[in-house]
Amino acid sequence: MIQNLDQTKAEIPEKELNKLLIKFLKSKFIVQAFLQ
Repeated sequence: MIQNLDQTKAEIPEKELNKLLIKFLKSKFIVQAFLQ
């Protein structure tokens, strides 16, 4: 039970981090394109 809960805790933030990473990369790309 505890291992399953730990896995769930680990999976959820990973998805959130991926979303944030994608947003960050998109915004960074837009800024670079804008500055050029």
